[in-house]
Formats: sequence, structure tokens, C-alpha cells
Amino acid sequence: MAGGGTTVLDTVRRILGYEMQISEWIGLAILLAIPYLVIGTVWACTHSGPFLGSVLAWPLLFLYSLCGL
Repeated sequence: MAGGGTTVLDTVRRILGYEMQISEWIGLAILLAIPYLVIGTVWACTHSGPFLGSVLAWPLLFLYSLCGL
């Protein structure tokens, strides 16, 4: 792009070029896992079936009950 503007590709390169420490990756994984596990626990408590399987597979179970398959 003329005029010194940044392109989408430049932005993607800048984001992917960011370096993270192992502790930051672990923290990010925990932050992403907390809502997933909370929703799964609520789903498992309100529906019948094996508890652990319901906590881990709640998105599939939700789609199953939504589509009525």
C-alpha cells in the first residue's frame, strides 16, 4: 500500500511475531479454559448423564439438544 499505510498482512505478521513466555501461555490457557469448564459444569448439573463427559463435551451435547438429532 502506498503512503506508508499498513496492510492486513503486516498486521498479521506483527501479531504472529509476538513472543510469549511459557508462563504467559499457561495463563492464557487457564483464562480460556475457565469459562468452558464453568459452562460445562452448569450443563452437567442441569442435564442427566455422566458428569465428566458432560463437562468436557457440553458444546456437542448443546448442539445435539438444539438440533434434536
